[in-house]
Amino acid sequence: MSRDFTHTMGPYSEPILIHEWATDNVAYNVSYLWIDPTNVLAAVTSVMIDGNTTIDHVRSTLKTPILPGEWKIKLVWNSQVFVETSFLISPLEFLNKMPLTSQQVGFVHGGSYPYSLKSAGSFWTRYLDSNKPHESLERKAALNSRRTGFDLQQWIDSLVSRWFTIGETCVLNSANIALRCGTSWTHSLESCVRTPWSSAYPDPKSDIVSINGTSGYLNRW
Repeated sequence: MSRDFTHTMGPYSEPILIHEWATDNVAYNVSYLWIDPTNVLAAVTSVMIDGNTTIDHVRSTLKTPILPGEWKIKLVWNSQVFVETSFLISPLEFLNKMPLTSQQVGFVHGGSYPYSLKSAGSFWTRYLDSNKPHESLERKAALNSRRTGFDLQQWIDSLVSRWFTIGETCVLNSANIALRCGTSWTHSLESCVRTPWSSAYPDPKSDIVSINGTSGYLNRW
């Protein structure tokens, strides 16, 4: 319940941008451009950075479902792009614990285009990447939004492999692996229930064991 070490986001997530500044005596008005995987401006968030501000956050105004793929955020000040970063919106393979059907994928992975930008949104299009043609990226996104089954798994794997590398592995159920690979197969992988970064590792603060009959509170241990 409490762990998300990869900070993975999907079509129904709510991205929040955290920004850190050096202290100064001058206030700045900056704008953050949220650009979708098809090189379309999806949202503009304008904020004032106070001279005493060090760390703050900006909540996006993106509507769900969010188009899967690589998103960009560009910081614009004084008509110049000073900083940009990217984040991944990963496609879903399951919805409500069931594999996505061909009827569901178009909605879940189709994004929320067209975006409800105000008329001033056209002013910001000058900051889009000119070397990324929207038309071809849009066609690719449309094809991706129809993927199901193994084809969908391959799409997810291709995106995840560009953003993450395998640092450590663990075994969730050694008995199942022995059955599949044969009883003679041996491994040196740690069990996931003894691996602190695993979601299978015991997490007392998230476990609801029982209710104390005297106090009425949850028994934490």
